[in-house]
Amino acid sequence: MLKDNLAQLREKAGLTQHDLADLAGCTQQFINLCERGLKVPSLGVAVTIAKTLSCTVDDLIRE
Repeated sequence: MLKDNLAQLREKAGLTQHDLADLAGCTQQFINLCERGLKVPSLGVAVTIAKTLSCTVDDLIRE
């Protein structure tokens, strides 16, 4: 699930929510909302996040 995978992949990369937001071009609040399951990134943002975390979009969204 996105919220769990995003948090795990971000932590594995050694990034804070703020770090990831800066690198992905979004806000820390948006990353926080995604990790809490309250927001879902658009496909374009998901691709950017995946590239930043050196993973695939599938890695972000799979169950």
